[in-house]
Amino acid sequence: MDNLAAAYRQPYFLTLPDPPALLNGRGLSVNTLHVLDQTFPDQGTFAKLMRSRVTASVADQRLTITARGTAPLTLTLTRLDVFLTKINMDKRAPWLWTHVTYATGLRVLAPDYDFYLAIPGGLAAQFLVRHPGQLSIVDALHLAQLPEASDEYAFSSQLKAETYDQMVADTPFAFLANDRPSSLQSPQL
Repeated sequence: MDNLAAAYRQPYFLTLPDPPALLNGRGLSVNTLHVLDQTFPDQGTFAKLMRSRVTASVADQRLTITARGTAPLTLTLTRLDVFLTKINMDKRAPWLWTHVTYATGLRVLAPDYDFYLAIPGGLAAQFLVRHPGQLSIVDALHLAQLPEASDEYAFSSQLKAETYDQMVADTPFAFLANDRPSSLQSPQL
């Protein structure tokens, strides 16, 4: 996670930049992630109503990112680092929410690329570390050890904010255990 803190300080891209190499050292916000026969988030999101639709698909050792109005970007993955970020919904919209939720963070390592993806919900992270297939996955937070959750609500409920804070303590992710509205600094999640 060499440049995660630096990427965190910059707003995430909402669509594929031109040229795509601009992603290096930065983050891209993704509405939907497809892995095997699963779609995340599994219960949908309102994100597509608020911005450009960005979709990522992982199959075999390839990542394909598609966004409206741009050519798809397909990469052969060298490694995928999987982690979670905490989103304090009560600080973003206190009149609507009173809980913490999570987003899946992925560090994408491919020839000539090193960037981050942010996917709404934490269930995608748990699925990827439990079903890596041919992918080289780094489970830095030991998410595979958590009980398997049936949906996003169950995942957020079982992973209390205090547990998350303990998971990231003394790791390169420690700065993500904060009281900011979003650990990703991306208001669209």
